[in-house]
Amino acid sequence: MLIPISALTRLSKDVELRYSPSGAAIARLSFVNSRKYKTQSGEDREDVCFIDGVAFGKTAEIINQYCKKGDRLFIQGLLKQDTWTTDEGKNMSKHSINIEAIEFVEKKSDDAPKAKAEPKVIKQIQVEDDGTIPF
Repeated sequence: MLIPISALTRLSKDVELRYSPSGAAIARLSFVNSRKYKTQSGEDREDVCFIDGVAFGKTAEIINQYCKKGDRLFIQGLLKQDTWTTDEGKNMSKHSINIEAIEFVEKKSDDAPKAKAEPKVIKQIQVEDDGTIPF
């Protein structure tokens, strides 16, 4: 089952671009997201999540041309679970994202101070709140 997903994320390593025998571009990516917070006792904590992604065709070539480790991207795609069996017979699985669309949010610059990009509105949805819970 594929689940639609939208995420603001950062590339955790450079893009790996390959071509299939038929000549189709395939880009493999790795993303990282984190969340910093304080516990009730005041201790600083950080949750970090890494997830792989794959893009095909022109999208793969554009990502490879313009993106590098540390760049911030807004991605849209489908979350899927990959499963396989190791040579030892152990069942394995991991989640990954089939990327359908990207938006460049912030380029990582190694020699310039970190600049924040202005967020862009992708789609604005108006919600009417009548105070009731819908379930």
